Amino acid sequence: MAKGKAWRFSISAIKHLCRGMPTCTQEQINERLRICKACIHWTGSGCGKCGCNCGGKPKFLNKLAWADQECPIGKWKRLDVADDEQETDTEES
Repeated sequence: MAKGKAWRFSISAIKHLCRGMPTCTQEQINERLRICKACIHWTGSGCGKCGCNCGGKPKFLNKLAWADQECPIGKWKRLDVADDEQETDTEES
């Protein structure tokens, strides 16, 4: 993983921990993965934009499973807040 991608993943992991580590159901993970696989940034094993290793594995193993995360280009949103409360990681940084 490139240095910048490792840094972004570390920041996401810290925010996930601070938010109480909300998780997605396996169905939600599968839907996010389906969306990712249809994206131009899909590398075959993950996201070329954020660097997430999106293998579709069960909870806790990637950002697809973290309900408080969103796609960096807006393909899928956070699931732990209502739509009108959505915040982006770029706004928090």
